[in-house]
Amino acid sequence: MRLILIAISCIFIFACQNVSEKEIRIPGSYKALDFFTYSRAYPAKDIPNQGYAQAFKTHKSLIESSTYKNVNHWTAMGPFNTAGRVLTIGINPEDANTIYAGTASGGIWRSRDLGQGRSWERIETGFPVLGVSTIAFPERDSTVMMIGTGEVYNIEVTGNDGAYRSTRGSYGAGILKSTDGGASWEQSLDWSYNQREGIWMIKFDPTNPDVVFAATTEGVLKSTDQGENWSNVFENQMVTDVEINPDNPNEIVASCGNFSSPGEGIYYTEDGGETWDASTGMPDFNGKILMARSASEPNILYASVGNGFWFDDGYTWLLKSIDGGKNFTTVNETDYSKWQGWFSHDISVHPTNPDEVVAVGIEVYKSNDGGITLTRQNEDSGVQLGFPPVDEPDGPPEYVHSDNHFVMHHPEIEGLILIGSDGGVFLSFDGAETFQSANGGLQCTQFYNGFSVSQTNPDFALGGLQDNSTSIFWGGDAWQRAVGGDGSWTAINKDNNSTLYASSQNLNIQRSTNGANNFQNIRPQLGMVVEVEEDVFEWVETDYSLFIAPYVLSDSDPNIIYAAARKIYKSEQGGDNWEEMNNGNMLNGDPIYALDVCYTDENVVYAATAPEST
Repeated sequence: MRLILIAISCIFIFACQNVSEKEIRIPGSYKALDFFTYSRAYPAKDIPNQGYAQAFKTHKSLIESSTYKNVNHWTAMGPFNTAGRVLTIGINPEDANTIYAGTASGGIWRSRDLGQGRSWERIETGFPVLGVSTIAFPERDSTVMMIGTGEVYNIEVTGNDGAYRSTRGSYGAGILKSTDGGASWEQSLDWSYNQREGIWMIKFDPTNPDVVFAATTEGVLKSTDQGENWSNVFENQMVTDVEINPDNPNEIVASCGNFSSPGEGIYYTEDGGETWDASTGMPDFNGKILMARSASEPNILYASVGNGFWFDDGYTWLLKSIDGGKNFTTVNETDYSKWQGWFSHDISVHPTNPDEVVAVGIEVYKSNDGGITLTRQNEDSGVQLGFPPVDEPDGPPEYVHSDNHFVMHHPEIEGLILIGSDGGVFLSFDGAETFQSANGGLQCTQFYNGFSVSQTNPDFALGGLQDNSTSIFWGGDAWQRAVGGDGSWTAINKDNNSTLYASSQNLNIQRSTNGANNFQNIRPQLGMVVEVEEDVFEWVETDYSLFIAPYVLSDSDPNIIYAAARKIYKSEQGGDNWEEMNNGNMLNGDPIYALDVCYTDENVVYAATAPEST
């Protein structure tokens, strides 16, 4: 029967993986963030300044006027044992066991038991907030708290090559403030009119709770009335951190930069932000900077400076200042941030020992001599597969999930270190010698496209997770983890639940015929063997898939599978053999981001393409 391919001009846009990108190997974290941006920006190349917050307000008003406004039609089903990206952690200043997690896509969460067991609960703000990048309290006051929103790594029209466009993980709405411990919230800084911007750090003056500083993509903002009004005291772009001297709060240090943004470097002021000067000792870098000030010796500051974006250009500098941030020296060049220098690394100093430092990036490192030597502390950073328990650690004591965004020493509990990573919250109770996850009930993982539900069993479903494998629901709270990497599209044979499909990035399709006990790779071949010179043959990929590439099973015949890169591939044996459709030609040369098959005719296929990025 004749196969009908229907190409649809896609209403979304996604950065394709062209030949040059493949050769230089752009990290998956960047592609994952681009997916969020481009799928909401089309037909533009960036999300608009306004729109998301206004739509939320409209939706909220419609719900409030509806007769169904008090009916909750949804119940959280997990996964309760797998957490996603955590950007920041806060500690209640009046209760050492109460901690808060700011997540990339799940808002803000609270645990009253250091994340142990199943103690996480989501805090509703009443605002359209997904990404929470910073959490701040005044000294010794847990009733007042501020959170910064938006996950933005690159400002508009900066960067180069693959990093040219703005990159963000979620919209920003500015700064939210609560005066009742998180029970209710109001906007302290309303950035709903500029949702492309983000807040990276908020710090209260330790001597005056009315004075607050915020590191933002627009500069250093200052409030002298606890957030009622804000002024920009340092109009530099991409400010990622701010540190206040507790002995002299007029002395402030700010770090700036990422993707070659203007004015990158570290700056200091001695007059509360009236005037700023550049610190000395900065390397030539292209990533972001995070800082840590010693609580016991405030003139000692450390700075974690990243550089990497491509897989082969990683570089990290650990800087130290002994004069309050005016001058820095490089004390270590161990590359702990690697290719994530733009994305995930941080530094923390022991509360009473200024020489004890913990640095995080891809892995966790520790120094006992002021940063001169760094020793890797965790031996395992890969996703732990299987059925991790909900209320216990999901890996051995040497395990910390990779891509660590945040680290801090607990100011009151000796030896306790808290880490925020792409795999949630991790703790060390012995000064970064051993570790344990603390994610029971922390539902902040990010599902990609291609979630599947069994047509015969409502307690069987699966979907792909950003940097957290494929997660399989079997009816309980503890979902199964299978097929590592960035989980991608999934599928279930409608006639046989034991046959299911999972995948990871770049169309790496895996099939299980025994209910996910094991999987077999069935990826279609996206190229051919060619003779590159006389009697010398090499495999050459002539087709390139998206990072998260689609495939679907036919409803009328579930042994038929279609998969897509720029070409469409078909298997009639459940993935054992593949053939190119459309006479081996691409549809329109653009990558294909979505597929569907007519439920009555397996020969009618719909394909949605996305234009090439330029």
